[in-house]
Amino acid sequence: MASETLRDFRWAWRTSLTFFVLAGLTGFLFRLELTYGGSFGMNLVNVRHAHSHLMYFGWATPALMLGMTAFLAEGIPAGRSERRLAILLS
Repeated sequence: MASETLRDFRWAWRTSLTFFVLAGLTGFLFRLELTYGGSFGMNLVNVRHAHSHLMYFGWATPALMLGMTAFLAEGIPAGRSERRLAILLS
């Protein structure tokens, strides 16, 4: 049941992975700017803030919620889990 649940929400896993890559790029940009001393016209405080929000709310929290949902769906009878999972993820 858990593997079926994870397959149903592949789009959410892909979105989390996309945000992970984007967060990694913002972290790289932040460190690059610190290393070379130039801000390339950007405010480093805003770049750091965007990086932390992307990390926590863009990929870590949704991936954790998907994992918890898949774990909890194992005890729900077939046919009823799709509606409950949709409610949990919305």
